[in-house]
This record gives sequence, structure tokens and C-alpha cells, in this order.
Amino acid sequence: MSKRASYREGVAWIALNDEPEDLDLESVAGYISTQLLAALWGKEDEVVARAIVRYRVVEEGVVA
Repeated sequence: MSKRASYREGVAWIALNDEPEDLDLESVAGYISTQLLAALWGKEDEVVARAIVRYRVVEEGVVA
């Protein structure tokens, strides 16, 4: 049986693989991957974008 990916795993994957240096919320909210994750989990694009940028800054230490 396969495991369903979590929201947090989706955020982490996007943060690490889709333009990983980008910290601009509007830009990140416009990614197809961000919009897909938002649609799958019933969240606003901007909410997901904030989570992605937060992951990049806190977990990966990306600096603007």
C-alpha cells in the first residue's frame, strides 16, 4: 500500500526543488506546483507560498 504524501512533505519538496532561492511570496504563489498543492489541500495559494518561503528561510537558511 502506498502512503499519501502530507502537506508538509509537499511544502518541503517545492521549497527544495522549485526555484529554491526564490523568497518572493507573489512569485512563489504563482508556481504551478504551489497552486496544485493549494488545490489538493484546500488552501489559498498565498498560504502555501508563505509556508514554502518559511521552510526555505528556517530549514534551509536561504537569505534574501
